[in-house]
This record gives sequence, C-alpha cells and structure tokens, in this order.
Amino acid sequence: MWKFTKGRSSSFFASSTPCEALTFSHYCKYACSEEVPELQDMGGPAQGGFSVAFDPLDGSSIVDTNFTVGTIFGVWPGDKLTGVTGRDQVAAAMGIYGPRTTYVLALKDIPGTHEFLLLDEGKWIHVKDTTEIGEGKMFSPGNLRATFDNPDYDKLINYYVREKYTLRYTGGMVPDVNQIIVKEKGIFTNVTSPSSKAKLRLLFEVAPLGFLIEKAGGYSSDGKQSVLDKVIVNLDDRTQVAYGSKNEIIRFEETLYGSSRLKAGGVPVGAAAFEQENKKWQGSIGGIVEAPIHKVWEIVSQTNRLPEWMPMVERCTDLAGDDGVPGYVRLVSGFMFPQHDGDKSWIKERLVSMDPKSHSYVYRMEASNVGLDGSVNSLKLVDYGDDSTLVDWTFELNPLEGACEDSIVDYLGFLYKSCIKKIEGAIEASAKQKIGRASPSFPTIVLFVPPNIKQINMAFEQENKKWQGSIGGIVEAPIHKVWEIVSQTNRLPEWMPMVERCTDLAGDDGVPGYVRLVSGFMFPQHDGDKSWIKERLVSMDPKSHSYVYRMEASNVGLDGSVNSLKLVDYGDDSTLVDWTFELNPLEGACEDSIVDYLGFLYKSCIKKIEGAIEASAKQKIGRASPSFPTIVLFVPPNIKQINMAFEQENKKWQGSIGGIVEAPIHKVWEIVSQTNRLPEWMPMVERCTDLAGDDGVPGYVRLVSGFMFPQHDGDKSWIKERLVSMDPKSHSYVYRMEASNVGLDGSVNSLKLVDYGDDSTLVDWTFELNPLEGACEDSIVDYLGFLYKSCIKKIEGAIEASAKQKIG
Repeated sequence: MWKFTKGRSSSFFASSTPCEALTFSHYCKYACSEEVPELQDMGGPAQGGFSVAFDPLDGSSIVDTNFTVGTIFGVWPGDKLTGVTGRDQVAAAMGIYGPRTTYVLALKDIPGTHEFLLLDEGKWIHVKDTTEIGEGKMFSPGNLRATFDNPDYDKLINYYVREKYTLRYTGGMVPDVNQIIVKEKGIFTNVTSPSSKAKLRLLFEVAPLGFLIEKAGGYSSDGKQSVLDKVIVNLDDRTQVAYGSKNEIIRFEETLYGSSRLKAGGVPVGAAAFEQENKKWQGSIGGIVEAPIHKVWEIVSQTNRLPEWMPMVERCTDLAGDDGVPGYVRLVSGFMFPQHDGDKSWIKERLVSMDPKSHSYVYRMEASNVGLDGSVNSLKLVDYGDDSTLVDWTFELNPLEGACEDSIVDYLGFLYKSCIKKIEGAIEASAKQKIGRASPSFPTIVLFVPPNIKQINMAFEQENKKWQGSIGGIVEAPIHKVWEIVSQTNRLPEWMPMVERCTDLAGDDGVPGYVRLVSGFMFPQHDGDKSWIKERLVSMDPKSHSYVYRMEASNVGLDGSVNSLKLVDYGDDSTLVDWTFELNPLEGACEDSIVDYLGFLYKSCIKKIEGAIEASAKQKIGRASPSFPTIVLFVPPNIKQINMAFEQENKKWQGSIGGIVEAPIHKVWEIVSQTNRLPEWMPMVERCTDLAGDDGVPGYVRLVSGFMFPQHDGDKSWIKERLVSMDPKSHSYVYRMEASNVGLDGSVNSLKLVDYGDDSTLVDWTFELNPLEGACEDSIVDYLGFLYKSCIKKIEGAIEASAKQKIG
C-alpha cells in the first residue's frame, strides 16, 4: 500500500484519499500518482477493470497563497498505463477547489464535459455541459522563461500582447485549463526551450486534461500532434503542450513549427495516409441490467427474441445456417433507421462468433438499405454482482460519404442504449408469461431480489425506497427576479411547459397548507386528455428562496411525489436553480425512464424561466415606454452593438425541402390539409388527437404521436402543434410546435403547394427552430429535411391508396 514519511509535501499526502477510494471500488487494477510514480496494485480485475493515473494536488506550490488548486484524474481500461495513448482513456476528470468546489467530468461515450457543483449541504448538482470551445482573446502562458532562448515562443507571446489578449494565468494548470472550458474560449501554453526542459507529465496531467479539452470541443497539441496521440512510454514522460480553440492551436503550431495539421488542405502521407484511408468510425455503449447474467443471455442470444428488446424491430427471418452457430445469417426488418420513402429498413447480418461461456457474440452487417454495409457489432455481458449484468456494446463502421461521424455514432449509441433499457422489460414480461402458465395460484412475484436483503428491517426499507432525481441549471437573471416568477402559482404557465391552468383549491398561495390544481399536457395521456395534479405546499422560505410541494392526487400516477426547488445566487446577476424530486416506485415502469423524463421536464422549466422574465420585462416596458417596445436583456459585455445582440439572440436554424408529387394539386391538398389523414403520409406517425378548436381553423391544436423522433427509452415521441394559418386558395398552412418531448418547442413548419403542370404538384416545406444547446445545426436540419422529404414521397402512395379504396 501507500507509505508516507515525515517531511513529505502536502500533495504527497493528498494521494492517500483517492487511493483508499480506488481500493474500495473493487474495479481499479492499478493506480499511479504523480507524487508516487509507481504502479500500485489496487486489487481490481485486469479484465473488465480500470487503471487510474492522477495528480492529487495540482498547484501545490500556490496552496499557501490561497489560489485555486485542483486534482486531475485519467482512467484507462484494463491493467496498462504505459504503451497506451491519451485517446485510449475511458474517462477523465478534474476537481477545482477555489471560491466554489466543482468537478468537471468527461466520459468516452458521452459527448461534452459535464460540470458539477458542491452545495453547502454536501450535495452535488449538475450545472453545465460544454461541447464547443469558440474563439476569444484570452491567454494563459506558462513557462515564460522559455521565451529567453525559444524565439518562436517569444514571437507567439508578443502576438498575444500586441493583439490585446486578456492575460488570465494563475500558475495552476487546473484553474487555467478549467477557465477555457467555463469561458468556452482562450488558449493555455507551456512550451520548452534548450534551457527550459519539459516539466508537465503526459500521464498525470497532459493526457487527462487533453481528454477534457477535446471532449469539450477544443483542441490540444504538443506542436505537431494532439497530445492524445502521444504514446505514453514511461510513467514519467514529459511534454510541452497547448490547449485551446481550433484557430489558436493552428496559430500555436504554425508559429512554433511552420505548419499545422489542422489547417484545411493538409494531406496525410505514408503511414498517416494509410491510417486515414482505413479509419473506421467507432463507438461503444454500456448499461446495467438488473437481472442475472444467465437471464440476460437467454434473451439477447436468440434471434427470435430480438423484437422483444430492440426498439422498432418488427421481424427476424432466418436466411442460412443455425441460430447461434457462426456463419448463421438473418434478415432484420422494421423502423430502426427511418427511410426517405417511409418504408421499413432491413439489414442482412452474419454471425461471426458466439461464445456462451464469455457471454459474447459478434455480428457483421453484410447488406442493408441503411448504408451500414460492413459494420461490425459486438455484444458482451459481464456479471456485475448482486444479480445484475453489465451489457457492453461496441461497434465500428465504414465512414459514410456526406455524413457526420458524430451524428451517426451518436444515433447508433442511442439505439443500442435503448436496447439495453428494454432488456429488463423483456425479462420481466417473459417471467410473468411463465408464471401465468405454470403457477396460476401465485399471480404476483418480485423478481431480482438483491441477495444481501436478509433482514426484515432491510426489506421494509426496500419496500419504502423512493425513486429520486435532481436537476440544476443557470438562469442569467438576478435571484430576486427569478424568485418573483417561480414563487407565484398564477405565473406557473409562463415557465412550466404544457401547463395550461392553475386553480386555487384551499388556503393562500405562498402559505404552507395551500392547495392548487395544475392541469395541462405535462404528462401525455393515452386518451389524449389533459393531465392534472393536485399539489399541497409543504414549506416556503423567501429568505432561502426555496419551497417544497407534495403531489396529493393526480391522473398521472405520481401521487405522493415531493418536489423541492431552491435558488442560489450564482454571482454576476445569475441564479442557480436546483430542483430535486422523489416519488414512489411505479409498478411496471422503468425507474431510469421516469426519472429522466421528470429531469427533462424540470430542465425545460429552468430553460423557460429566462424567457418568462424577459417577457415580463417587455410587458412592463410596453406599459411605461410605448415608444420603445423592444429591449435586449443580459447582453454579453463584448457585444456592444444592439443590432448584433438582437441578431444573435433571435437567430433561428432554418431549412427547406421540396419535391414533386405526380398528382393534381387538389388531390394533394385533400390529403395534406386534414389532420386525420396525417398517419397516411407522415412516416411513423401513429395517432393524431384533437386538443382544441376545429381542424383547418387557425387556433386549432392537435397532438401528434408515434416514432418520428426516436427516444432514449424506446417510447413514442409526441408533439403538440397549433395551427397558425391555413389558406385553401393558396394551398398553404403554418403550424407551430408548442410543446413536445423531442426538444423542438417553438419550431414553425410551413407547407405550400404549387401547381406544377401536367397534373403534378410541387410540395414546398420550410421550417425554422430555436437553436438546440449541445446539438449540431447541420445534423438537426438534415434530419428534419430527410423526415419531410419522406413525407413528400409518401403522399403519392396515400393518394393511390385512397383512390383504390374508393373504387373498391
């Protein structure tokens, strides 16, 4: 174990706590600290385990000055910390200990970095995702003494000074790198020279921080390559480094070495060219199933059971060989991948290998109509203890011309994650089926009881266990303005999506004991009716800006749930909204799905608060100053021109798609103008429900549901739309999405038909939507374009089917 001797530095002793935690995790094989650069066996498995390298106290030399310091972690799979690269990491993190205590975490299979804040009561909340590092004049120049005999570094520093970059340098690597992620701009440099050798360690500092920066959307460099591509030969390897935005790293490489690998037009040569040509797109996804490994294997290893746990698979057909024997070929069909013509997707797969002992198999896609020919998918189960199973899914595919790698990999990851979540349900359904046949006198069974629940009091605790969740977010407004909005019941519809009405039932708003009825479309109902919740105010404290409500009754199954909201002054006229909730387990429901949906709903609320404050401010301005009806709130200090601020704030993502339908305009209009005919020509729409008004009359509201936009939990997507205008003369209409579970609230879709001659019709579809945080504009616009193109192609078929029906 770890040994400590008198006289060691504070950072040496800081190694103790992480190592103890890693030992008790039972999953760490080796740990290695910058202060003790030797591999220490933590007792975890070599296969299926991890090895961790860390700097326990980065910035130890500035502790006594009370500057911000931190901890850096890098996590590699298996039992190796040498002969690997930073790109092999599965996770990295840094702790920042300053005026606030935060942790920034990045995982290989999840986009972006994720910041968590430690509250006074000891609870961590998620406060920020970062997926893009933009351009901005901020620099943190380390090892400036190297400018004495490195003229290129001296030239670079002079450039920053001459161009009036803002200097932000603390002497601590963690705070200097963290500010790039928080501010989403800037550059950090630490360069060597003949007299000033490299001091930053690749394993303990440079690679983990490089992983964080690149996951956040930034770039890293040692002058010639990404630091994540440097092979770690020795535990004590050292290097120079730069982290920052793309243009800053290009400038860094060009200034120091005359060219940049990131510059457009660079052509790889030799081994690099071969690697580039043969590069695969790769991804992996994992998840825990609360069931023993043999039950999971029984489900996932049989082709005829695939539709039970793979969302939108409808049919599996044996083509050659025997299921479970390498060489077996199957045809899988369904709506796994939406098609332009609205038809089903199909994949012909060959079983490469299957090993029941290691609970693993590999399939290769031989042919398909989804463009993924040659893809290889591997599934492996690992016994996770306590009758639970880790499902590990990896995949690789040939690059698709014209497609975005991140979008394709993310979609496949999402699809396979949905599969993992459905496995438990398939096992439970199978168990209930068997129980129904074999033991009719015992209709109820509790599956997967953890083996360590042996005492009555623990069983009672299990029975009364709550499902819990929390969500947080920053609102760019002072705490008193946020409180003014969120503390009044009559303002709830302004910031809670899909709430239509709040009714006082008993007591006074703001006084504990007050009861209200909240109704709207917060939770979609099978019959399309509104959902309603009767809530009682348990406590409200204006001083701490907090309150607690308990749901007493509802038609959404959440009776007894408790929701707590607390505001925290976040400085700079911004407010942290912290929302926690707990509810009774729902029979037959998936805990993750319910908690995720509530988290999504409350996150949506947080995002709408700013808009409610702005709308309120505009309303007040409208009354007081009718000659100035527009105001731009929360203008970033570097945007000095009102027109630029207004343009940026109101920028929309836009797209359009058109197509010819071989049918007269009146026949096309007859199909597309009626809501009840939408499922005939919009792929994967299953149901349309009238919510308010009359179809075809502006103000009409409908609820559209189906599989138009795949969901992580495999559930249907739904959209509440309002008809803005409809003109039968010009054959056009406009709908606005008012609420949805697909993140497109506020989108506007316009359809117009034009007589194209020769009994044909041009369908012109345009759409605009609010930018989606963390999403790629091109990917979203392309997907919507593809979806609407599919609709246009299906219109002809709908017209033909209608004509045949009439003839029949």
